[in-house]
Amino acid sequence: MPVPRGDPIYVNVTVEDKGTFAETFTLYVFADRDITNIGGDLIIANTMISLSPGEAVTVTITRDTTEAPYGSYYISAKANPVL
Repeated sequence: MPVPRGDPIYVNVTVEDKGTFAETFTLYVFADRDITNIGGDLIIANTMISLSPGEAVTVTITRDTTEAPYGSYYISAKANPVL
């Protein structure tokens, strides 16, 4: 969906703790121009998340596009596994 430069974008990411322990992790949201290199271009947000077992939360990221380079982007999110 096209977004005019200067308009905000809103990205909703739902994360869930499917384990049996409380977890704290960093959620990253990316904007990439090349779908074969997800996470390689631009981190548009990162935030710490803490969840109890079985808990799910939806995080809304708002990104100002005023300074964003023109182009098409693939939006993705990643949470590194907790070991």
